[in-house]
Amino acid sequence: MKTVFTAAALAAILAGAATAATVPNGDFSAGNSGFTSGYTYGPNAGDLLNGPPQSGAGYYAVVNDAQFSHPYFTSFGDHTTGKGLYLVGNGATNPGVAVYSSGAIAVAANRSYTFSAFFANAYPASPADMDFRVSLNGGPATSIGDFTIPNGAGTWNAATKTFRTFGATSVVLSFVDRNVASSGNDFGIDDISMNAVPEPATWAMMIAGFALVGLGLRRRSLAVA
Repeated sequence: MKTVFTAAALAAILAGAATAATVPNGDFSAGNSGFTSGYTYGPNAGDLLNGPPQSGAGYYAVVNDAQFSHPYFTSFGDHTTGKGLYLVGNGATNPGVAVYSSGAIAVAANRSYTFSAFFANAYPASPADMDFRVSLNGGPATSIGDFTIPNGAGTWNAATKTFRTFGATSVVLSFVDRNVASSGNDFGIDDISMNAVPEPATWAMMIAGFALVGLGLRRRSLAVA
């Protein structure tokens, strides 16, 4: 019986090569759910301007336009469609407060993963400096690198950091704004994701898969001829 190699066979190989570990509500389409925050939730118009203790500092909301939460913020849409929801924050003035923490996410032990998100300044002054942190198996949150949002407001910027799970089988992802300035330091976050990095053996399997598909297509062409 002849074996027919198809794109479906290659797709199966690729699926095993780089699996996504789903971040609950990573695009904030479900609103203020699927994550926790050390900031105070401000669901009403102007809450990020008027909330105590310092003009809304340390407040966040999940909105489709940052200007709803603060009249001086730039008006802009989410990264995904321009019409959906995203998290907007007024940077806390005390250090070490997590603006976002995911729930525990299952991961494979001894694998490398990418931790990615999109950031935008909601106000042009004093851009936020986002520290990416991971907690393995419920342990302390550890920094894996930071990202200062480029100057300008309302423009989404991608940032990615990589970490290793070692023996852990669950991880909590979080962001801490290292900038504690009371003026400016306002930001949007959207499309948080995590993906497994293909291991060397997986790359070899992918290359072999391409070769098998190519060989199968060549044999079919010769058979037709």
